[in-house]
Amino acid sequence: MLTSLAETLPPGVIPCGDGKLRWSYTLNLWRQPIMLYTALGATSGVAASFGLLVCFVRMGMDGFASGIGFLWRYLLIAAAAVLLIMGLSYLILCLLYKGKYTMQFEMDEAGILHTEALGQQKKSRRLGVSAAIVCTATGYSGAMGLVAAGQGFYSRFAQVRVVKAVKKQNLIRLSGGFAPNRIYASPEQFDFVWQCIIIRSPKGKNI
Repeated sequence: MLTSLAETLPPGVIPCGDGKLRWSYTLNLWRQPIMLYTALGATSGVAASFGLLVCFVRMGMDGFASGIGFLWRYLLIAAAAVLLIMGLSYLILCLLYKGKYTMQFEMDEAGILHTEALGQQKKSRRLGVSAAIVCTATGYSGAMGLVAAGQGFYSRFAQVRVVKAVKKQNLIRLSGGFAPNRIYASPEQFDFVWQCIIIRSPKGKNI
């Protein structure tokens, strides 16, 4: 049981009676715009793929020059639209949460759950359309997805295929199962959480 490690737990990691370890992490949305970068990357990829598809259709119908002409105009307009929508959505998010977004984590021998702090669920519902624009385009964007849907992300250790530590961002990325997951831990908690995950992920590749 993980709770048997109570004497060696780092500050802020709490052993609970149900056999789980729990902790929280507050993300500074102004200093760590990780969610914005993720949303921009995913949305730009979707927009570019659509533009290329239409470009090839135009080439087949009207010739090479017509297709290329359409593509560069489309990319300019799409880039401006993506930057505007993502920027405004993220600004609204930051203002609504006063620059801080708190996530909660719970871990046992079977897996780890990433959820939104209870006190922020009403704010998530109020955010509404602005967050939905971002999250619908990205499919999954960590906490942004939580803001839009108020849901949790669970990773079963037996299904984890990749464990990637990004220590500068206090982030551990898990891939495998139905959806990727992002686990945050403070600097004093990070090594402990990371070790617990890789030890219990027999199929996970540590990178």
